Amino acid sequence: MPPSAGPPPPLLKTPEARESFVKYRKLALMTELGKLPTRLLLFLAVLEGVARYKEVSKADKRPTSPEAPENDEYLNLLWAFKELEIFITETTGTSIRTEFNLLWYEAEWINGK
Repeated sequence: MPPSAGPPPPLLKTPEARESFVKYRKLALMTELGKLPTRLLLFLAVLEGVARYKEVSKADKRPTSPEAPENDEYLNLLWAFKELEIFITETTGTSIRTEFNLLWYEAEWINGK
């Protein structure tokens, strides 16, 4: 049974977490991914390493900002999640979003507005 979506952890409610949109977005994604079981988190970590090695975040051709390194971390994690989601769907026919109540949709987090 998937864990219920409770209130956000205290870290997301702190002023430090909300000091920049990029930092908050990354923490929010990590919070959602925390709903995954340990075995999937292991695969996610491996895929994140692949993303860093392949430099998937460098495909974004927009000018870099002062938050570029943190944004790269977010994009690598997002790429790893998408790859994991595709793999699980193709191999088991199940949706990890449904199975573990993941409520993350990138379109809602494109900019800070």
